[in-house]
Amino acid sequence: MEMSVACSDPLAVIHNENQWKINKVSPLYNMQYSPLKLKQYASKIRQDLVSAITSNAAIKYSVILEDLPQLKYSEDDSNSIMVVVKMQNTTQSKVAYTAILLSWGKSKEISHAVNLPYMLERGEQKIGNTVKSTLQKIFDCNINQYYFGQHHMLLFAFSFIECDSSKSTDPFVLRFKMGEDKVNCNLEIGELRCIWNGVLKEKKGALKNKEDTYTDKYSKVIA
Repeated sequence: MEMSVACSDPLAVIHNENQWKINKVSPLYNMQYSPLKLKQYASKIRQDLVSAITSNAAIKYSVILEDLPQLKYSEDDSNSIMVVVKMQNTTQSKVAYTAILLSWGKSKEISHAVNLPYMLERGEQKIGNTVKSTLQKIFDCNINQYYFGQHHMLLFAFSFIECDSSKSTDPFVLRFKMGEDKVNCNLEIGELRCIWNGVLKEKKGALKNKEDTYTDKYSKVIA
């Protein structure tokens, strides 16, 4: 993935791929964004990959850690970090694993630590396990897979709509899996925005009614 993609559309690094696993991440202690530090973290991951996985001397790993300052929900969020692992043998090179650590509206200041509570990952599981293990050792953090219900997944998907720069006519696919059956729901981005705005409006209305009821009861007690 090229940085130019992230610059022109910060969400492209996420929505251009079909599937991601989602992990929760505790604060990353002593995490630094300088190019030198990112190269050092990448070098450590590559060393651990060679030690843990490589059984074929012809296979070479390369690891890149990239700062994604535009991939954030608000200015208060910490910059996202992308980890890309490539495998190369004598004939070809391919991206074997990608991970993105991001905040997305969950910013908070922690002494000597960076808060990136979400980690999206896709690719080969063995490589992913090694990457997560190394990150946990480097930053003294915990990385565990999230298990979402349908309600949580829909809220997570809709939250991206608030900051998405896609055209209203661009397609958006909600994919549901029920046992062995798969159902795709094809909508346009504009339709999703209307649905999401309606949900927010209804939620605000319900909250206002609750506040009005409380105020009315409180006024009667005072009287």
